Amino acid sequence: FLKSKAINVQVYGEDNQNVADNYSDIGRLARDQGQMKRARDMFENALRINVQVYGDINQSVAANYIDFGRLATDEGELEIAKDMFEKALSIDSKVFGRNNQNVASDYTDIGRLARDQGRLDYAKRKFE
Repeated sequence: FLKSKAINVQVYGEDNQNVADNYSDIGRLARDQGQMKRARDMFENALRINVQVYGDINQSVAANYIDFGRLATDEGELEIAKDMFEKALSIDSKVFGRNNQNVASDYTDIGRLARDQGRLDYAKRKFE
């Protein structure tokens, strides 16, 4: 991922979708390795670039919020995770409408989080 990012920065410059994708990939790898601060830094870079390139309402921005939500879940910051998943849902609903795979996935993330919090009735409503 680091070599790919270096090439993309050289070819496209720092503020490019390809570079944002590289930051997301590096962040996910760092999260998987338990390097939460590094993951957060990478996700922040990806979000900054995507908002700059696309604005606030874009599928890539929603994906960045999902990454932040999953990181927050791993860190036990469940309210932050909920906020991040709900931001992604709001964006994806605006971009795709209510009947879309991304929106369905967002509901699943919110439902799983609610289940993990013991809010079973709320989780059931999100899965239905």
